[in-house]
Amino acid sequence: MMAVAYDRTVPDFNKVLGRSMVDDRFIPLGFALAYFEPSGLVSIHAHFGQWFRKYPKDILRGLKHTIDELRDMGIKDVYTAVDIGIDGAFTLVEWLGGVPTGDQHEIGPIYKMALKDMKI
Repeated sequence: MMAVAYDRTVPDFNKVLGRSMVDDRFIPLGFALAYFEPSGLVSIHAHFGQWFRKYPKDILRGLKHTIDELRDMGIKDVYTAVDIGIDGAFTLVEWLGGVPTGDQHEIGPIYKMALKDMKI
């Protein structure tokens, strides 16, 4: 799913942690995963398409599983680039406690999120 959503090569499976989310008929709703970058940073990649507005609680519940696994591993902070082309992306990241780093990615600004402060 990540290759399709981002139109790029995906990281090796041993460098990511996350979940694909499906509905009760196993239709993909999206994914959320953490990528353990060579620099030592952990970046969050997520794509929910149109489904977040229809299934917000279910998608947040799925995202919480990944975040809890990172907490259990002792990860304290994660980073994400907010795609300026996705309606509501800033709202979600800020609701999760994201703070702008001042750095920029090709898709939008980069935010830092402290796992201990996340609302999920």
